[in-house]
Amino acid sequence: MESTLNEIVLNAVKQKLNTINNGMKKLYSKRVEGKTSIEDFKLQYDELKSKLKETKKYLEQLQKKNKSKISEKNLKKIVIGF
Repeated sequence: MESTLNEIVLNAVKQKLNTINNGMKKLYSKRVEGKTSIEDFKLQYDELKSKLKETKKYLEQLQKKNKSKISEKNLKKIVIGF
């Protein structure tokens, strides 16, 4: 059950990364088309970039945590002899 929950969380975080990336692409397109000013573009881009950085950091932490749990689980199997 815990691994299923971890997978759900990891997938949600990955989906958020995709959403942020899509937002950055849309923002860039708006700027190229002249639909947004340079100032607004910079503000929105910096905000999205910050969210992207935070989300990537969180994803890395989750992945490290999952790897260590897997390693602990395998170690217990080896020690116990299962």
